[in-house]
Amino acid sequence: MNRSTSDVEKLLSGIDSHKLPQAYDAWKNQPYVEKRLEGMTTEQRARLGQLWKEKQRLDPEMPNRKEFFCLLYNSSFKNPEAEKLRREFVSLNQFQESWSTAIKAGNGGFQKFELYDLSNDPNQRTDIAAQHPELVARLKKQLQDIYASVLADAPTWGSGASTPPNGLEKLLAEIDTYKLPQAYNPSNHQPYVDKRMEGMTTKQRARLGHLWKEKQRLDPKMPNRGRSFIRILEFTAKE
Repeated sequence: MNRSTSDVEKLLSGIDSHKLPQAYDAWKNQPYVEKRLEGMTTEQRARLGQLWKEKQRLDPEMPNRKEFFCLLYNSSFKNPEAEKLRREFVSLNQFQESWSTAIKAGNGGFQKFELYDLSNDPNQRTDIAAQHPELVARLKKQLQDIYASVLADAPTWGSGASTPPNGLEKLLAEIDTYKLPQAYNPSNHQPYVDKRMEGMTTKQRARLGHLWKEKQRLDPKMPNRGRSFIRILEFTAKE
Protein backbone atom coordinates (compact mmCIF):
# COMPACT_ATOMS: atom_id res chain seq x y z
CA MET A 1 0.00 0.00 0.00
CA ASN A 2 1.50 3.34 -1.07
CA ARG A 3 0.72 6.58 0.71
CA SER A 4 1.90 10.15 0.24
CA THR A 5 4.19 11.74 2.83
CA SER A 6 1.32 13.79 4.24
CA ASP A 7 -0.85 10.67 4.53
CA VAL A 8 1.93 8.82 6.37
CA GLU A 9 2.41 11.78 8.71
CA LYS A 10 -1.33 11.83 9.50
CA LEU A 11 -1.30 8.07 10.00
CA LEU A 12 1.63 8.22 12.42
CA SER A 13 0.02 11.09 14.29
CA GLY A 14 -3.09 8.98 14.68
CA ILE A 15 -1.09 5.97 15.83
CA ASP A 16 0.54 8.10 18.55
CA SER A 17 -2.91 8.64 20.05
CA HIS A 18 -3.64 4.90 20.30
CA LYS A 19 -3.67 3.31 23.73
CA LEU A 20 -1.07 0.65 24.50
CA PRO A 21 -2.46 -2.92 24.57
CA GLN A 22 -3.33 -4.26 28.02
CA ALA A 23 -1.02 -7.24 27.47
CA TYR A 24 1.99 -4.94 27.05
CA ASP A 25 4.35 -4.68 30.01
CA ALA A 26 7.04 -1.99 29.74
CA TRP A 27 9.32 -4.08 31.97
CA LYS A 28 9.17 -6.89 29.38
CA ASN A 29 9.36 -4.86 26.19
CA GLN A 30 11.66 -7.12 24.14
CA PRO A 31 9.86 -10.45 24.80
CA TYR A 32 6.55 -8.79 23.88
CA VAL A 33 8.01 -7.42 20.62
CA GLU A 34 9.54 -10.78 19.69
CA LYS A 35 6.29 -12.63 20.32
CA ARG A 36 4.29 -10.19 18.20
CA LEU A 37 6.83 -10.28 15.37
CA GLU A 38 6.67 -14.07 15.24
CA GLY A 39 3.05 -13.94 14.10
CA MET A 40 3.59 -11.28 11.42
CA THR A 41 3.97 -11.90 7.69
CA THR A 42 6.95 -10.69 5.66
CA GLU A 43 4.77 -7.93 4.23
CA GLN A 44 3.68 -6.80 7.69
CA ARG A 45 7.28 -6.70 8.92
CA ALA A 46 8.29 -4.63 5.90
CA ARG A 47 5.41 -2.25 6.62
CA LEU A 48 6.50 -1.98 10.25
CA GLY A 49 10.05 -1.15 9.19
CA GLN A 50 8.84 1.50 6.75
CA LEU A 51 6.57 3.21 9.29
CA TRP A 52 9.24 3.14 12.02
CA LYS A 53 11.80 4.65 9.64
CA GLU A 54 9.35 7.43 8.75
CA LYS A 55 8.53 8.01 12.43
CA GLN A 56 12.22 8.51 13.20
CA ARG A 57 12.60 10.87 10.25
CA LEU A 58 9.52 12.96 11.07
CA ASP A 59 10.07 13.01 14.83
CA PRO A 60 13.85 12.89 15.43
CA GLU A 61 13.46 14.51 18.86
CA MET A 62 11.52 11.62 20.37
CA PRO A 63 13.58 10.15 23.25
CA ASN A 64 15.63 7.11 22.26
CA ARG A 65 16.38 4.25 24.64
CA LYS A 66 19.69 5.75 25.75
CA GLU A 67 18.18 9.17 26.50
CA PHE A 68 15.20 7.57 28.22
CA PHE A 69 17.39 5.52 30.55
CA CYS A 70 19.54 8.58 31.29
CA LEU A 71 16.38 10.49 32.23
CA LEU A 72 15.17 7.71 34.51
CA TYR A 73 18.49 7.27 36.31
CA ASN A 74 19.52 10.93 36.65
CA SER A 75 16.33 12.89 37.34
CA SER A 76 13.09 12.75 39.30
CA PHE A 77 9.42 13.31 38.48
CA LYS A 78 7.05 15.73 40.23
CA ASN A 79 4.15 13.29 39.93
CA PRO A 80 4.36 11.01 43.02
CA GLU A 81 3.11 7.92 41.17
CA ALA A 82 5.54 8.47 38.28
CA GLU A 83 8.41 8.99 40.74
CA LYS A 84 7.45 5.79 42.58
CA LEU A 85 7.59 3.85 39.31
CA ARG A 86 10.91 5.50 38.39
CA ARG A 87 12.49 4.47 41.70
CA GLU A 88 11.15 0.93 41.28
CA PHE A 89 12.61 0.75 37.76
CA VAL A 90 16.04 1.92 38.93
CA SER A 91 16.00 -0.50 41.86
CA LEU A 92 15.10 -3.45 39.61
CA ASN A 93 17.68 -2.59 36.95
CA GLN A 94 20.68 -1.65 39.06
CA PHE A 95 22.93 -3.90 41.09
CA GLN A 96 23.15 -2.81 44.72
CA GLU A 97 26.69 -3.14 46.06
CA SER A 98 25.25 -3.49 49.55
CA TRP A 99 24.24 -7.02 48.49
CA SER A 100 27.91 -8.04 48.25
CA THR A 101 28.18 -9.04 51.92
CA ALA A 102 25.32 -11.55 51.58
CA ILE A 103 26.69 -12.82 48.26
CA LYS A 104 30.14 -13.34 49.76
CA ALA A 105 28.52 -15.27 52.62
CA GLY A 106 27.23 -17.81 50.11
CA ASN A 107 23.68 -16.56 49.51
CA GLY A 108 24.34 -15.73 45.85
CA GLY A 109 26.03 -17.35 42.91
CA PHE A 110 25.00 -19.56 40.02
CA GLN A 111 22.63 -22.50 40.35
CA LYS A 112 22.17 -23.65 36.76
CA PHE A 113 24.23 -23.46 33.58
CA GLU A 114 22.71 -23.45 30.10
CA LEU A 115 24.14 -23.16 26.60
CA TYR A 116 22.46 -21.75 23.50
CA ASP A 117 23.43 -21.39 19.83
CA LEU A 118 22.60 -17.70 19.41
CA SER A 119 23.25 -17.72 15.66
CA ASN A 120 20.43 -20.23 15.10
CA ASP A 121 18.46 -19.80 18.31
CA PRO A 122 18.49 -16.06 19.20
CA ASN A 123 15.45 -16.44 21.49
CA GLN A 124 17.31 -19.06 23.57
CA ARG A 125 14.65 -21.77 23.48
CA THR A 126 16.79 -24.91 23.10
CA ASP A 127 19.39 -25.64 25.78
CA ILE A 128 22.25 -27.59 24.15
CA ALA A 129 24.48 -27.84 27.24
CA ALA A 130 24.15 -31.63 27.41
CA GLN A 131 25.41 -31.93 23.83
CA HIS A 132 28.62 -29.94 24.51
CA PRO A 133 29.85 -30.82 28.04
CA GLU A 134 33.49 -29.80 27.39
CA LEU A 135 32.50 -26.36 26.09
CA VAL A 136 30.14 -25.87 29.03
CA ALA A 137 32.90 -26.83 31.48
CA ARG A 138 35.34 -24.35 29.91
CA LEU A 139 32.84 -21.49 29.82
CA LYS A 140 31.66 -22.32 33.34
CA LYS A 141 35.22 -22.03 34.67
CA GLN A 142 35.73 -18.68 32.88
CA LEU A 143 32.49 -17.35 34.30
CA GLN A 144 33.29 -18.50 37.84
CA ASP A 145 36.78 -16.97 37.63
CA ILE A 146 35.27 -13.62 36.60
CA TYR A 147 32.65 -13.95 39.33
CA ALA A 148 35.30 -14.61 41.99
CA SER A 149 37.36 -11.66 40.75
CA VAL A 150 34.38 -9.31 40.92
CA LEU A 151 33.46 -10.45 44.42
CA ALA A 152 37.03 -10.02 45.61
CA ASP A 153 36.84 -6.41 44.43
CA ALA A 154 33.42 -5.77 45.96
CA PRO A 155 33.26 -3.91 49.28
CA THR A 156 32.14 -5.53 52.49
CA TRP A 157 29.92 -3.02 54.24
CA GLY A 158 31.23 -1.80 57.56
CA SER A 159 34.88 -2.51 56.72
CA GLY A 160 35.65 0.73 54.90
CA ALA A 161 36.92 4.02 56.30
CA SER A 162 34.57 5.46 58.86
CA THR A 163 33.50 8.98 59.62
CA PRO A 164 31.45 10.07 62.67
CA PRO A 165 27.75 10.66 61.74
CA ASN A 166 27.88 14.44 62.16
CA GLY A 167 31.17 14.67 60.28
CA LEU A 168 29.77 12.45 57.53
CA GLU A 169 26.78 14.72 57.00
CA LYS A 170 29.07 17.75 56.78
CA LEU A 171 31.37 15.92 54.37
CA LEU A 172 28.50 15.01 52.03
CA ALA A 173 27.19 18.59 52.15
CA GLU A 174 30.66 19.81 51.18
CA ILE A 175 30.93 17.27 48.35
CA ASP A 176 27.61 18.58 46.98
CA THR A 177 29.28 21.95 46.38
CA TYR A 178 31.99 20.49 44.16
CA LYS A 179 31.86 21.18 40.43
CA LEU A 180 31.33 18.26 38.08
CA PRO A 181 34.45 17.27 36.10
CA GLN A 182 34.62 18.70 32.58
CA ALA A 183 35.06 15.20 31.13
CA TYR A 184 31.68 14.09 32.53
CA ASN A 185 28.78 13.90 30.08
CA PRO A 186 25.37 12.92 31.60
CA SER A 187 24.40 11.09 28.40
CA ASN A 188 27.43 8.81 28.90
CA HIS A 189 27.01 8.40 32.65
CA GLN A 190 27.67 4.66 33.00
CA PRO A 191 30.74 4.46 30.71
CA TYR A 192 32.28 7.37 32.65
CA VAL A 193 31.58 5.64 35.98
CA ASP A 194 33.01 2.34 34.74
CA LYS A 195 36.20 3.98 33.51
CA ARG A 196 36.75 5.91 36.76
CA MET A 197 36.13 2.85 38.93
CA GLU A 198 38.65 0.80 36.96
CA GLY A 199 41.44 2.87 38.48
CA MET A 200 40.12 2.76 42.06
CA THR A 201 41.43 0.49 44.81
CA THR A 202 39.23 -1.91 46.76
CA LYS A 203 39.39 0.49 49.71
CA GLN A 204 38.27 3.43 47.56
CA ARG A 205 35.38 1.43 46.14
CA ALA A 206 34.28 0.45 49.63
CA ARG A 207 34.48 4.11 50.66
CA LEU A 208 32.41 5.11 47.63
CA GLY A 209 29.75 2.53 48.47
CA HIS A 210 29.61 3.67 52.09
CA LEU A 211 29.30 7.38 51.21
CA TRP A 212 26.69 6.77 48.50
CA LYS A 213 24.60 4.64 50.84
CA GLU A 214 24.68 7.41 53.47
CA LYS A 215 23.89 10.06 50.85
CA GLN A 216 20.75 8.17 49.84
CA ARG A 217 19.75 7.75 53.49
CA LEU A 218 20.31 11.40 54.40
CA ASP A 219 18.91 12.88 51.20
CA PRO A 220 16.34 10.44 49.69
CA LYS A 221 14.82 13.22 47.56
CA MET A 222 18.07 14.53 46.07
CA PRO A 223 17.18 16.31 42.79
CA ASN A 224 19.77 14.62 40.57
CA ARG A 225 21.07 11.27 41.76
CA GLY A 226 23.47 10.82 38.84
CA ARG A 227 25.34 14.05 39.48
CA SER A 228 25.42 13.45 43.23
CA PHE A 229 26.98 10.05 42.64
CA ILE A 230 29.60 11.51 40.28
CA ARG A 231 30.65 14.10 42.88
CA ILE A 232 31.09 11.37 45.50
CA LEU A 233 32.90 9.19 42.96
CA GLU A 234 35.38 11.97 42.16
CA PHE A 235 35.95 12.68 45.86
CA THR A 236 36.71 9.05 46.74
CA ALA A 237 38.86 8.54 43.62
CA LYS A 238 41.15 11.36 44.78
CA GLU A 239 41.30 10.39 48.49
